[in-house]
Amino acid sequence: MLSFSEAVDVAQKQLTSSLGSECRFLVLDRLDEASLKVIQSIEDSTFRSELRYTREELLQRANGRGFLLIVVLCNEKPVAFMHGYSDRDEGLTFFLDSIATIIENRGIGSTLVSLALLHSLEKGYRLVTLWTEEKDDKDRLLRRFYEKLGFNFIEDNPTKGVVMSEKLDHESVLRLFYERVVPLKK
Repeated sequence: MLSFSEAVDVAQKQLTSSLGSECRFLVLDRLDEASLKVIQSIEDSTFRSELRYTREELLQRANGRGFLLIVVLCNEKPVAFMHGYSDRDEGLTFFLDSIATIIENRGIGSTLVSLALLHSLEKGYRLVTLWTEEKDDKDRLLRRFYEKLGFNFIEDNPTKGVVMSEKLDHESVLRLFYERVVPLKK
């Protein structure tokens, strides 16, 4: 079985090759001032204002059990992040809270989702959930993006939006990683 740390190494090499820029991933289990600024900077350029978290909201999420933050740096410039944590209501569920990428359509988002799934599987979670929109303000089909990565539609909730989940098993998580991350090309 491919470990999460091995997958991070593979993903860094694949994105470096695909983007033609030196890419590296920071994997953190807590927030510091630098990572807070990175998240807020990327959110400011990719999310509409009502979707952005305040500093206090980010710190509250980071203090939860099982917090994970992955930041993607290309040529040492932050270009993407993903964060999530243990679902407070469901002990064996990882909640994939936010993913944002400045560089689109180059495999960074699917790489982050794949890594989040591998991390969750390795940590003993049985399910990954997320909330998204059917389509965002840039007409990107977000529900469809997650469905292509194996997530299933659960409900369209008036307060949460589109609720989705993916049941974790070794075979499907590894298949996703090898289909989405390993074959990235320029």
